[in-house]
Amino acid sequence: MKQPADTTKHLRLATVLFATICASLPGCEPLEEPEAPEPVSVSQEKPSPWKLLENATVVSLPEGKPDAELEAAMTEARNTAPGQSELWLTARPELQDRWAIKWAAPTAEDRVEYVWVRPLSWTQHRIEGILANAPQNELACAKTLGEPVSFPARQLADWIHFQTDNFDGPYDGGFTVSILSERYGKSVGVEGQTGN
Repeated sequence: MKQPADTTKHLRLATVLFATICASLPGCEPLEEPEAPEPVSVSQEKPSPWKLLENATVVSLPEGKPDAELEAAMTEARNTAPGQSELWLTARPELQDRWAIKWAAPTAEDRVEYVWVRPLSWTQHRIEGILANAPQNELACAKTLGEPVSFPARQLADWIHFQTDNFDGPYDGGFTVSILSERYGKSVGVEGQTGN
């Protein structure tokens, strides 16, 4: 048990006084001052919350408690999605691969898992595309990595448009990606996939 600083000082003084008195008495051996305990080194660096699971980096967020900042980011993504949909639609086919949509996908356990989708069709009402990362839980639609999915546009949680073919480079959108990167650091993604 750790002693308060004043108590420790008083104990040391008492030990020194007792040792001095004992030294003057015959047959009394002086006490040694107790050794200070070795300092415990505590790492200041927290382990990364990003985990590599099935070739994708994921972070698990607390469930059940509303996150106003992430909710605002998703609202901004939904509000700006129609303009991005138009840009995606008019982009050359080889440039359309630079877009991804984060889907708030219902799971088989009546929860939500956020997964990335490469759009094949993107209208104001519906999004169709290819699941771009492996879900960590079974989705209600039972789809897995690389399979086609279709969902209502209201389930869009974010969109991202990479300005170059480098998926670690600059991007537009990615509202939730920016927040998660600020909070938890940048994820180390798998080439061709966004990690957040």
